[in-house]
Amino acid sequence: MDTEQLAHTNQLGNPVQEFKQQGSVMGILVGLFFLGIGLFFLLAGKKQIVTIGVALFFGGLGVWLVYMAIVDRNNRQLLYEHGLIDLHRGKAQVLRYDRMTAVWQRVTRHYRNGFHTGTTYYYRIKTDDAEAISSYQVVGERVQDEVTRRLMPQVAQTYNSGGDVAFGPLTLNKQGLTSKKGTLLWEEIKGVEVRRGYIFIQKKDGGWFNWTNTSVETIPNLFIFLSLIDQICGIAKS
Repeated sequence: MDTEQLAHTNQLGNPVQEFKQQGSVMGILVGLFFLGIGLFFLLAGKKQIVTIGVALFFGGLGVWLVYMAIVDRNNRQLLYEHGLIDLHRGKAQVLRYDRMTAVWQRVTRHYRNGFHTGTTYYYRIKTDDAEAISSYQVVGERVQDEVTRRLMPQVAQTYNSGGDVAFGPLTLNKQGLTSKKGTLLWEEIKGVEVRRGYIFIQKKDGGWFNWTNTSVETIPNLFIFLSLIDQICGIAKS
């Protein structure tokens, strides 16, 4: 079944944008480079066990990199009004927004000599019957917006009714915020801050709690978590 049929069958609506995997040519070139190193050691070096081992290692690594670059060259993601299609190594998955249950994200800014050289994006998207990885900012932001809009009312209702709301390693309820190291009561907390990819909890009497420093990439539905925290005690400003 082609992508148009998949989109029609799953009622994804009109297409929005297509994203193709980059780096296939570079992957092939890097693989050929390592393969060349392996051949050099095999042909020019002394026929010793260590030399042969090094040649096989670099040669095998080169072959693997070339193979993976060729296999992944057709990977792409297609964004639609009501979801997305993930094409990965010949397998097609449909992920509708109204069936998504969680999304994790990792945004990494790269610097060299103090200058920003680029940003990489990683999103893990989960529905009730599928899971996909995306490295495209537009896809990740659209998914985060849709998941937050659709799930926030249910999460808020659970919290307001006195239930526990779990966000990976952290759990929120009317009493406070809980991690594996214990519970902080809301009356102890001034606010929460996201800094350098971690969650920091600020004390009302000054300073910071150090036991709750949690990586944001471990928290599913980060925007829902932050929105709920903002309503409870506020997002601290650094």
